[in-house]
Amino acid sequence: KRSHGEHKITNFKNFKNEKIDSKQGDLSMCRNLTVLYLYDNQISQICNLEFASNLTHLYMQNNNISCIENLSSLHKLSKLFLGGNSITVVEGLDELKSLKELHVEGQKLPRGEKLVFDPRSISSLSETLCILNISKNNIDEIWDLAPLRKLTHLYKYTYKEFLFCLDMTKLYVPMKCEMIEAEQCKT
Repeated sequence: KRSHGEHKITNFKNFKNEKIDSKQGDLSMCRNLTVLYLYDNQISQICNLEFASNLTHLYMQNNNISCIENLSSLHKLSKLFLGGNSITVVEGLDELKSLKELHVEGQKLPRGEKLVFDPRSISSLSETLCILNISKNNIDEIWDLAPLRKLTHLYKYTYKEFLFCLDMTKLYVPMKCEMIEAEQCKT
């Protein structure tokens, strides 16, 4: 039996490409929300998601986000899509103990910059993260990803980038981990 004001909404798809800016609005009444689509907007900060403790999928591609933050309350989050933003450091993921899939491809990086990985975030994802998409981020080595023991799919962009990663003798990557170039998959 639902009390007055309790909502059963679990998916929000209608916020994509709506020119939403830095505030996502108040969705706090949607406590059962499991999937939230906020891609193709003008969002510059991840915020106002503290209520969404049941969120499992968050789509925030192609916005203006420069920092991964304010996700610590999303303990059930298993898929996070942040491609096409302005993130320079993959950080702020320490509390995401259920995260299995992370997409940070195609960041709008300053010229000559590379996507960097915070060791604490990578360490905290070592037993859960299975899929990582780091395509189109000017990454020439993947040593920082060595702790990701459960990784099965690592998406990279070009054969040229892949050549830099071939000497993995000192890098622990599970034998079943599949390095996939963007030409072989649709991301």
